[in-house]
Amino acid sequence: MNLLKKIWNDFRMVAILGIIFIGLIVLLLLFALIKGPADKSYQNIENIMKQAASKYYEDNKGLLPVNIGDVSNVNSDALVAAKYMEPLTKYRKSETCNGHVEVEKTSDTEYFYQAYLDCGENYKTEKFSNVINEIPIVTTGDGLYQIGNEKVFRGQLPNNYVQINYNLETNANGDAKVDSGSKKQSQNNSSLWRILKIDSNDLVYLILDTPSTDDYTLWDDSYNVERENNYGINEYGGTNKNSKIYTYVNDAFDTSSSLHTSLKEYLASFDLCTGKRAKDNTTKNGISECNIKLKNQIIGLLPLYEYMRASLDESCISSLDAQCQNYNYLASSKESWWTITASSSNTYYVYKINYNGKISEEAAAGRASVRYVVALNKHVLYSKGDGSKDNPYILSV
Repeated sequence: MNLLKKIWNDFRMVAILGIIFIGLIVLLLLFALIKGPADKSYQNIENIMKQAASKYYEDNKGLLPVNIGDVSNVNSDALVAAKYMEPLTKYRKSETCNGHVEVEKTSDTEYFYQAYLDCGENYKTEKFSNVINEIPIVTTGDGLYQIGNEKVFRGQLPNNYVQINYNLETNANGDAKVDSGSKKQSQNNSSLWRILKIDSNDLVYLILDTPSTDDYTLWDDSYNVERENNYGINEYGGTNKNSKIYTYVNDAFDTSSSLHTSLKEYLASFDLCTGKRAKDNTTKNGISECNIKLKNQIIGLLPLYEYMRASLDESCISSLDAQCQNYNYLASSKESWWTITASSSNTYYVYKINYNGKISEEAAAGRASVRYVVALNKHVLYSKGDGSKDNPYILSV
């Protein structure tokens, strides 16, 4: 009898606990229904605005910008009124937000859409170039210096790290898919860069922080009449006589695991300084290297004068001074790497930065790594970070 009573009491306890548990579940479901769906992220709202604007302009082609470089914009209220999207209050219930979408004509047939969202102190879409322009200018120590019409990072440890995250498609194993027809065997999800400078047009120039293991090449191995062998010819290219490294660099989006084609949309074309330089040249303003320019490039290599001026050592004076490696963040690579600058003393030497940061002249037929240089266009948006190595600026493309 006592056993039956104990079983009954246990059953009642389990039943009561079960009823309480079910009741809590019902209450949570009711609360969720009353509250409605969770707020969308700011980035999701920006994507909704861009998609709405794209449909809006597809139906109103006469409102698109006419000339390349022209910009039109439509605000979120207009998109809501035309029923291309829901009011912003539906996506962020506890905040007051407003926004607009800019569309720029980038070619005869292409347009670039960028959404800007303003939710007060909580969030505001911000251009990356604006963030860099707000960095205080310094005159001593590591940091951002005003040199002519450019702002240039100099010193041993400036906060100029940038991490670019690539929005890659993945296969069933979670590995990044490689573009069809691409020569690359793998693809990194992100790459780390350093900011070189920002110019007067608000283009932010980056150099790859560390070369990847697959970026190792000769500069050129053409037959050299002066040496009577395949010592290479130290003409970078851009004509019908291109160096091997010119081709290598311009194929990089298909071959390098550090780059992805999605980055191209966020790059601006710029002029590469490909002029030659004497080893006793003491200039650091590009007057020699920029005497010859290869126009409208989207990727290249570093001219030697930019390596030299990144150093804070006042005794870094001429092209081969070992002191140029001192107090210089560009000297920190563990690999030897090519510059774009050739020696003017002959037809086969090129300037190379050795693994210890020392500059040397090397036969073009030698081998070294490469550190790509690109310029970000004005559409690139700031996500987070302060530029330090532990908290780099984060950009997604």
